[in-house]
Amino acid sequence: MKYNLLILFMFFSGFFAVEGLSQGLHTTSNKALKVYNDGVTSYDYLDFERAEIYFKQALSYDKKFYEAYIMLGELYTRQNNFHGAVENYTAAIAIDSSHYRAAYFYLANAEMMVGRYQDALAHYKAYLRSKETLEKNRSVALKNIRNCEFAIEAMKNPVPFNPESVGNGINTSDDEYWPSITADGQT
Repeated sequence: MKYNLLILFMFFSGFFAVEGLSQGLHTTSNKALKVYNDGVTSYDYLDFERAEIYFKQALSYDKKFYEAYIMLGELYTRQNNFHGAVENYTAAIAIDSSHYRAAYFYLANAEMMVGRYQDALAHYKAYLRSKETLEKNRSVALKNIRNCEFAIEAMKNPVPFNPESVGNGINTSDDEYWPSITADGQT
């Protein structure tokens, strides 16, 4: 009897946990929700190509699907497609700027990577105004604020940079690091 009650309890607790997770999403479209969940599964299995297709399909069903934009931003960041990440994080924040404050942090990181330092600076500051900051992200944001400020000033005052070859004695097609000492003491 106890065994049956335990199984019944586990079944219903799992059902309510899944139900609770789906309530916080910004869509009412069942089609969008289904393909979004397929996209999350593909993303979890590192099948980024299929995940991208699913997330875009979810957005075709519901253009205001906040979480699909966030996941596309995350996916593009992992693929080093920072322009795509900026576009999707920006779209998500335009839909709901207070739901997931860390979106400002991730948007600012992507903006830094594409050289949009002024925008990144504003978004790092917006992230730091939030009470929901992780200490690790907070310290990165503070460091990157200084980096943005430096980059903005450096771009206002460019310095000439004309690299020249030092000649064939240094720049050869050979391995320039030999001989060297290896872990076993040999050369």
